[in-house]
Amino acid sequence: MRAVTRAPVRVSGLLSRRDCALLRSEMDGAPSRWAETSQEREGGVETDINRRRVRLAQVAVPWSAAVNNRLQALIPALGSQFRARLCIAESPQFLSYWPGHFYTPHRDVDPNARRGGRRKITLILQLSDLLKHAIAEPQRGWHCGGSLLVHTGREYESVIVRPGDGVAFPASYLHAVTPVTAGVRQVVVAWYA
Repeated sequence: MRAVTRAPVRVSGLLSRRDCALLRSEMDGAPSRWAETSQEREGGVETDINRRRVRLAQVAVPWSAAVNNRLQALIPALGSQFRARLCIAESPQFLSYWPGHFYTPHRDVDPNARRGGRRKITLILQLSDLLKHAIAEPQRGWHCGGSLLVHTGREYESVIVRPGDGVAFPASYLHAVTPVTAGVRQVVVAWYA
């Protein structure tokens, strides 16, 4: 019997670089609000900005639908990789991390939440490029800091993917985003149930 994947799974070619640039531009112009956890949304708990600072953009329906179609097309491959029957759990989130924004270690599963308890797989689609060396003003579409860290059982693994590519891992894994030091880290986060 094949073992279930423990390491994050990289998914290539979800969006072209051009589509990433267009989607980043859409996110920049869209209304946004502070992102909340399912406990904060459903339980009336105040948003904890000490736990995370990230903006959730409300992109236009055509963009949301196009991204959702790409995510839907991944279901057979991700289901096979993680040995699970999957479906889209909820609408994708379009997130922007500005300088100083971060997300402390957390899991995307909340057994007490109406939606979060269904999540099996988290997928993060990278829209911006990570610069390895800090510079004062990165070009549009680049950011410094804002590394994705995923805990795979023994330690945190820094996961770097190119714009248009994604990374998937069990929603129960601890993961975090280090503080962005320059530029804007932009991603799409989706969950499969």
